Amino acid sequence: MIRQADLVLLLACVFALGCGKSAAPTATVQGSVSVDGEAIQEGMISFSPLEANVGTGASAEIRNGQYQAQGVPLGSLLVRFQAIKETGKTIKDEVEGDVRETVDLIPPKYREGIPLTVSESTESHDFELKSR
Repeated sequence: MIRQADLVLLLACVFALGCGKSAAPTATVQGSVSVDGEAIQEGMISFSPLEANVGTGASAEIRNGQYQAQGVPLGSLLVRFQAIKETGKTIKDEVEGDVRETVDLIPPKYREGIPLTVSESTESHDFELKSR
């Protein structure tokens, strides 16, 4: 008869063997992000896999128009951008009262993301977004 300790050991071995697969290959992707030729000063860029079982996505800060993202999965990706800028105006918010007004710097046609294929361990991609 199998003792509880033996069963726990057996399950631990099965779990270890089943989880011993190597991680999905990733890349370091770097480059620039601009809108109408003007570098995005502060923001975020994210890379989400479009295929199943290729790992999780990755993201990085955009600083002075430049980014470097590590751990980007290889394959077909969706790239999303986030960047806002204060207008210098104050507006009334129903909940928070007076708040600083911000505008989204990313043109509407890019807000759902754009496709990108990454196939090398180190790649450079410059994103020149256009508002028109």
